[in-house]
Amino acid sequence: MLREILDGAQAAGQRTLSVYWNSPATPNIDPALAEKQDELRRSRAAKQYQKTVQETAIDILYRDYETRLDTDAFVEAINVLESESKARIITRLKADEKRDRWFEVAIGTEVFPLYQTECT
Repeated sequence: MLREILDGAQAAGQRTLSVYWNSPATPNIDPALAEKQDELRRSRAAKQYQKTVQETAIDILYRDYETRLDTDAFVEAINVLESESKARIITRLKADEKRDRWFEVAIGTEVFPLYQTECT
């Protein structure tokens, strides 16, 4: 029966429906529906690439502390930032001495000063 309908549509010059999105046989759809489909597709794509709070915290760790922590302290910092709550805290604190102090307490070691002055 389906074959008869499709053959009849082709004989009448109508396009047949296709399961493929970009197929030439795909019928024209309402522009509002097409816009909504595009919006949903963009939303799904954006969600796939959204960083977790831990990933953002690790980015901050590399950016602001990579040269200010020795290797063992850096690894400990990564372990601390596995906790979502601690990762969220570091992403919300301003980059200043208060964040440095919070980080020192969290990892149990001193963070090297940003700028070290030489005494002569």
